[in-house]
Amino acid sequence: MHMLTSVASRHAPRISFFLPFHKYIHIIGSDILSCNRGKGNYTEAAMDEGMELKGCVCRIKSCAGQLLSMEEDLVTDLDDDSWDLVWRDLRLKETFLYIDLSRVISRSENDERRKALTLLANKFFYCTDELGDAVTSRSVPVVKMCYNDTAQALRELLAALAPPQ
Repeated sequence: MHMLTSVASRHAPRISFFLPFHKYIHIIGSDILSCNRGKGNYTEAAMDEGMELKGCVCRIKSCAGQLLSMEEDLVTDLDDDSWDLVWRDLRLKETFLYIDLSRVISRSENDERRKALTLLANKFFYCTDELGDAVTSRSVPVVKMCYNDTAQALRELLAALAPPQ
């Protein structure tokens, strides 16, 4: 199973390519979250998929809330261990968001919505990478600036994730 992703370096444009799922992520996604797959009829499979998407959206909102509350941790000069913990926490949340957003985007029914969500997600992950670099540099003013960009991109992404009316 593969998912389409985009990556960017500082000096190169974004490149889309297929990234294979890690075997453990695939096991969690297919066996634990959808344990009834293959046993029931089409309706049960659709319900399982709907529940999985609701779980993804719930985790996205939870991680987003945690990321938006990190501002207090980033406004003061931290010691070395605290900087490392903040960086690891940021990477962990980014990983969960990446997995859940890729599932939500890939199962989006509307092609236009899928493209819009992909652009916003790419913007968010670019800002998150910049924030990670700023945390690594341990420069509080740069971290604040990058955090504000990341928070704005995250708010835009959450607004776009709201169900269309």
